[in-house]
Amino acid sequence: MSSSKNDGNGITLDEIREIARGFPGVKEGISYGTPAFRARSKFFARMYDDGTALVLKVGELEQEFLIEAEPEIYYITDHYRGSAYVLVRLAKISPSAFRDRFEQSW
Repeated sequence: MSSSKNDGNGITLDEIREIARGFPGVKEGISYGTPAFRARSKFFARMYDDGTALVLKVGELEQEFLIEAEPEIYYITDHYRGSAYVLVRLAKISPSAFRDRFEQSW
């Protein structure tokens, strides 16, 4: 995935970093070899291994709701079934929608 500014479709890693810097206490690090974000030392987001999605903590009930409401944006793999995480397709979510979702996870 490119980390440069996009043309209005989706969101890039640089834009995610910019959004993250706007929240107090958010620190970037590495988790499973990919960029990750923590707040108050608690993990809540990381780039998915394929670089096209972000793993985001949302809660189990919200996970189901998001996948049902917007399956083109939100999904899970078997690994995340039964967890409080959802995968976000970065090419499909607008920066403003991503910021709202990131804030709720923060």
